[in-house]
Amino acid sequence: CPILGSRFEYACQVLPYRTFFAGGRCFIGVTSNEHLRDPCEEIFINSVLGTVPKLAVIDSDELLTALKQSNSFNPKRSYKVAANTDGSQVFMARSQTSGYSYLCESTGKQTCPPGYEPWNGNCYRFFSEPKTFEEAAEICGSISAFSTMAVIEDEPTNRFLASYARSFESSSDDTGSPVWVGQMYVNDQYWADIRNFDANDKISFYQWFTTPNGW
Repeated sequence: CPILGSRFEYACQVLPYRTFFAGGRCFIGVTSNEHLRDPCEEIFINSVLGTVPKLAVIDSDELLTALKQSNSFNPKRSYKVAANTDGSQVFMARSQTSGYSYLCESTGKQTCPPGYEPWNGNCYRFFSEPKTFEEAAEICGSISAFSTMAVIEDEPTNRFLASYARSFESSSDDTGSPVWVGQMYVNDQYWADIRNFDANDKISFYQWFTTPNGW
């Protein structure tokens, strides 16, 4: 089973600030009672991040929505950013009565444990030992607080994992062997994500589906 987990994501989550991790980027909210000349540099000095954060660039409507819905940042505060999708340098509230707020981001220097392969902010590892779906999910989830069976949500990730899995394939007929991924077939009707499983939450990408039974 391929699994995912990220040291950088963990480093982001344990920062003593309001944080949100998305797409391999760590977004950090900084608030102060006084103007800070280098608010993002202060984070680096007091953290284990591998690179100095910078003022955030909100470069898509999808990211903007995710940041707002994350409940990580105070909707009544006005966070200064390098750029927002509307051309402004403000995130959340347009004004605030007191204090200074900044939204910083860091892409970090992605490092993975030995035996893992980095991709898009996560670390993947392939296990060749045959396991049931339940056993595979348990093994993947037990590696760290942020690990789970790999979930394929887009075509680039699908191509990466397919290539990664094939690199372990010993078959000479190029047919490959099936591997478990973090989606399950519900009531023989549709596919759902096993992370925070909701039987009513149907997934929209399933190009990894290759056999009648889905594995």
